[in-house]
Amino acid sequence: MPGVVRPPYGAPTGPLLTDTELAAAYLAGARTGHSESLHVEEDVLLADRMMPVAIRLGPDTAIIRTDVDCPALAHVAGERGLVLVAREPPLATVVALQRVGHSAALWDLWATDTRTAASLLAAAT
Repeated sequence: MPGVVRPPYGAPTGPLLTDTELAAAYLAGARTGHSESLHVEEDVLLADRMMPVAIRLGPDTAIIRTDVDCPALAHVAGERGLVLVAREPPLATVVALQRVGHSAALWDLWATDTRTAASLLAAAT
């Protein structure tokens, strides 16, 4: 979205939801939306307007930070059937650096389809 001032300097876009509703919408593919503590920017879920907590790689597939607690995301991921595919896969750091400029974090790969999760992670680099 060229020309749009994004959070934390501008107001988040999309509907105002609860944290749980927003986490569910994010995992379902929403590209905008916000709650009191989370907001979505395309394929990234951010906490406190600037801290990436998840990067969506495909349908029901995401790398999720392990060094930041996001109870709503953890709850919804379990409800949607996402399972831990890989703990701290090396490519997750590469994807995080490319997508959000953040390499100093710990990421796990979560998905409903474990067979395609690794290929989505590889394709994201």
